[in-house]
Amino acid sequence: SDFNLKVDPLEIKAAVRRSFLLGLALEFRQGYTKADFSLPAEVANNPNPNIKLPNISNPEFMAELSKKVWAVFDKELEGILDKNIHKDLSLIDSILVKIGI
Repeated sequence: SDFNLKVDPLEIKAAVRRSFLLGLALEFRQGYTKADFSLPAEVANNPNPNIKLPNISNPEFMAELSKKVWAVFDKELEGILDKNIHKDLSLIDSILVKIGI
C-alpha cells in the first residue's frame, strides 16, 4: 500500500460487512422495517424509458429477490447488537492513524 500498511483484505471486508450489519440492526431498533428498504412502487409501475435493458423491476421479481436477500441478512443480524465491535474499531483506528487521519 502507499502507507506500507499491512492489513489483511479479508479482515477489512469482514469489518465493513459487520459495520453495515450493525447500522442495519440499529435502524431496525429505531423502528425501521424491511419495507423501508424496498424500491418504491413507482419503479415497477413507471419504469425509466431511457433504460434499454429488460425490465426486472416487476413486483413478482422484486418480492422474490427481497425474500432471498433477507434470508441472508436475517441470519447475520441475529444477536448482532450483542456482539463485541471493539476489534473492528481498533482495526479502523490503526488504519486511520497510519494514514495520518
